[in-house]
Amino acid sequence: MIPLFGDSEAGGKRDVLEGRLLWTALRAAERGLNVVVDFGLWRRDERSALRWLFAVGADCRTEYLTSDPETRLARVRRRFTHAPGQTFAISAEDLWQTIAILERPSYGRAVSEDEAHAPQDGAAAGSSSRAVPGVSRSPRSAQPVPGKPPTIHDVAAAAGVAASTVSRAFSRPGRVKSETADRIRAVAEQLGYRTNPIARALPTGRTGLLGLVVSDVSNPFFSRIVRGAQEIADREGYTLLLTDIHGSATAERTALERTLPLVEGVILGTSRMSDSTIRLMAKQRPTVVLNRILTGIPSVVPNSRIGVRQALEHLAELGHRSVTYAAGPVAAWVDGMRWRAFQESAEALGLHPNRTAPLEPTIEGGREAADDLLRRHATAVIAYNDLVALGIGHALRSRGVRVPQQVSVLGFDNSLAPYLPLLPLTTIDAPSWDMGRYGAEVLLRGIRSGTFPEARRPTWLPTRLIVRSSTGPAPRRR
Repeated sequence: MIPLFGDSEAGGKRDVLEGRLLWTALRAAERGLNVVVDFGLWRRDERSALRWLFAVGADCRTEYLTSDPETRLARVRRRFTHAPGQTFAISAEDLWQTIAILERPSYGRAVSEDEAHAPQDGAAAGSSSRAVPGVSRSPRSAQPVPGKPPTIHDVAAAAGVAASTVSRAFSRPGRVKSETADRIRAVAEQLGYRTNPIARALPTGRTGLLGLVVSDVSNPFFSRIVRGAQEIADREGYTLLLTDIHGSATAERTALERTLPLVEGVILGTSRMSDSTIRLMAKQRPTVVLNRILTGIPSVVPNSRIGVRQALEHLAELGHRSVTYAAGPVAAWVDGMRWRAFQESAEALGLHPNRTAPLEPTIEGGREAADDLLRRHATAVIAYNDLVALGIGHALRSRGVRVPQQVSVLGFDNSLAPYLPLLPLTTIDAPSWDMGRYGAEVLLRGIRSGTFPEARRPTWLPTRLIVRSSTGPAPRRR
């Protein structure tokens, strides 16, 4: 573990702002070292710093301990006692050389007292840099380590310039003499060095990446959202960064905390997070939510009322008088919306609505609901989604119950039509592909214009009933 310190409040702040501290932390992270960044009392620099560190996947955390460097070092060492040989407290000016030492194949060997106190290579007399206890220094090789990609330090050593000059040659070439820049680029080409495009884009915020978070990518409904969003991203020259949260609000928040520094905006497909958490995330990056309404944030939602009303009218025409709703997860906002639409339409049509306990939105969740439905003597069921409907249909048939002769089963989403030759499912079509496309279009318009007029009110997409052979006339009572 390497805690990274500045020498003083003013000096440390200057080091952070000038980027020396951050570049060193990046370098350590690239070499697989865990990074502990101690900003002391300088909290306003934290967001910028962590943005860079997360970009390279650094396992980093911040430490706000005390303004006394010795006390801070002692506490950090106690916290990371499992790696005592890699804990250093050094000045910001010394960080570059320390990382170079840590990368040396001979690092960790015993050194003589003369070596430990020998003058630093390349250091001017009277330099303020301090020697790292127990480690000697030697010039870096101009050749990269075999099996590892060449680094900015390898290019600097081969070109005979400082690493900061190499950085400027690629990021701000106008600040480097043309002959020096040409020499650096030639050396980089010879060594096979490539800059990190994400790290270079972070200062401007233009990374060319959009985040898309879905609850379960194996569910065809979400797969269609992904395809729709991908179509727009490809057309506009963006890359989609996809995250599957497996229905977990905790996993969703953790994933967003990691990816927000990398993307220009985020699409949340059926988010499981609370309203307050979503608003917090939306303050950091432009955000569009799908399958949910959130005041002040652009929302794209299927109008469930239309499809639910059509489905209940269809069942009423077939003679059904009591219809059961196979509910979805408690945390699913859209489940509550569908149940309200179900109740309103059932009351208007004179039908008796029932509801199961919350179910997992999977085939297994549907199977678990079968016994409950049989106890209710249900003749018609509308499921939270097609997967639940499929599970119900299979479970009923395995118990000798005929579908639709004894129980009619309807789904929601119209996501499984190509996969159900043995049980063509009557379902309410929710335009998931269009949700993905429109969500991406709204997000990109907002990113480019800086405004989101769609945040004033939700965008409703129509739903419709598609009748297949899983519904039929209500059975006659004996």
